[in-house]
Amino acid sequence: MNGLNILPSYTDYFNLDPVTTALNTSIVWIGQFFAGPPGGFVADRYGRKWAMIFASATNIIAATLQTTSQNLTMFIIARFLIGIGSGIAFAQVPGWVSEVAAWKHRGLTNGLFNCSYLIGGLIAAGITYQTSKLSSTWSWRGPSMVQGILGVFCILIQPFIPESPRWLIRHNRHEEAKQVLAAAHTNGVVDDAIVLVQYREILDTIEYERAFATEHRSAFVQMLKTKGFRKRMLIIVTLSCVSMLSGNNIVTFYTGSMLTNAGITDPDTQLQINIYLNLFSFVVAVIGTSLIDKMGRKPLGLASMTAMTGFMFMLGALTKVYGTSDNTSGILATVAAVFLFNGAYCFGMTPLNTAYSPEVLNYTHRAQGLGFFTTLQSGLG
Repeated sequence: MNGLNILPSYTDYFNLDPVTTALNTSIVWIGQFFAGPPGGFVADRYGRKWAMIFASATNIIAATLQTTSQNLTMFIIARFLIGIGSGIAFAQVPGWVSEVAAWKHRGLTNGLFNCSYLIGGLIAAGITYQTSKLSSTWSWRGPSMVQGILGVFCILIQPFIPESPRWLIRHNRHEEAKQVLAAAHTNGVVDDAIVLVQYREILDTIEYERAFATEHRSAFVQMLKTKGFRKRMLIIVTLSCVSMLSGNNIVTFYTGSMLTNAGITDPDTQLQINIYLNLFSFVVAVIGTSLIDKMGRKPLGLASMTAMTGFMFMLGALTKVYGTSDNTSGILATVAAVFLFNGAYCFGMTPLNTAYSPEVLNYTHRAQGLGFFTTLQSGLG
């Protein structure tokens, strides 16, 4: 959407004004808002993999509808459905990664998962830049279609990835769970002591949580009655607020408008800057992810938030002073501030969004807790 919002062919086709532009962008958050609880139910009832398949299938349908949109209503419905699909994926994939990856790699792998968002952004920015040269509506339909192609790829790889061993044990598929643990820890040796210890720990934990859940009946009752669970949810709420109210959504979805305010009005130049911004953000996010275990979760987040605060003030001041001027140095400094702010966010908050939240939730509540996390984030977005 960041790239599409820059394209005159897209804004002119739908006769967009600031209100409808904002609606086309924000409707995704509304879809994600409603995706959390259903996604958690599918992940708990049918498995983490089926939740991912459902998310990908929804995105394929939505991308097809967006690509063939003839009016604003069709486009808005498509974006709402994409919100549902991406919301389920964003909520449930971190939980799956946490449950499949070896414990010493969980922070890194979950951090890299959210870094892949920036790979998608880079692909989208590059494709939008190329299709912007087309004189037809395919300048915006092309990038829309790519969403569906990537959804097909996600479904095709599902037979080759394992189900969560915790979900398998919970549903009495113990031998399959041991095979997954062996693949993650001992290169497939099922009888290795490490596998047996991991299996026993998971089994004992799930049995304890199952007995405890029977007493309180539902996760929602546990959330109200259990002090420990309330603390876990408080962490989730805090992380949601920090990650969504820091100003990053403005940079993520309205880079074109920010560059216009900074004095850069040429759409071609804006699209090129969008590519460089995604590439820069990805590199910084990977660097931050590589430090997640060395620095620790809280110090990494604190460093990110401190830098974001400083760069946001810098960006606002530079935009105010040089936004309507012809001062080339001032305009370039404003663009640099955009990069610095986005880099500060990606350094800490991008990996922590998906690395920290699954770690504070136990298995019984993980799928629904992550669904709640996504719903809250979407509401704040």
